[in-house]
Amino acid sequence: MEIQLSRKFLRNVMILVVILIAGILAYSAYLTFFTPRESQENELPPASMDSPALQALVAFYSPNPDQPEQWMENVCQGMTTDGCELFRSLYAPSILAEGAQGQGAKATVTVQNANVDDFGDGRRIWQTKIEMGKETIEVFIEVELLDTQWYLRRVLFQEEATQYTVP
Repeated sequence: MEIQLSRKFLRNVMILVVILIAGILAYSAYLTFFTPRESQENELPPASMDSPALQALVAFYSPNPDQPEQWMENVCQGMTTDGCELFRSLYAPSILAEGAQGQGAKATVTVQNANVDDFGDGRRIWQTKIEMGKETIEVFIEVELLDTQWYLRRVLFQEEATQYTVP
């Protein structure tokens, strides 16, 4: 018994095989180029209370006029080198000159939005909420990723922060 296949049938089978291969290649290309990858090495660390930036912010809003050097050191531990210099020269003197408002009370910080602005070079603007006793304020900070942790560069002035607030 001999099975005979027509040329038309063989041609149709070949076309079907080519279409299947093209479909498989197209789907593979879609998965490769158009779907997000879950890559651990490119993932930035989250904004957590363990980050030096937020620890510095807590210290920043918990001044101790009785021990100004210790207070400044506590703040600078979670800051970049440039940020610490700016803090010591610009922020600390004015905060200490305002007096002991909130002395002894430790501020509580929560992150509202950890990606208000991304500069693309490891720096970001975070929106935070600071609670000091009964007072709650919204503060925008600039942070920088060093190694695998976020460090505070500076607290934005109110005039700078207005560009990030929704009216």
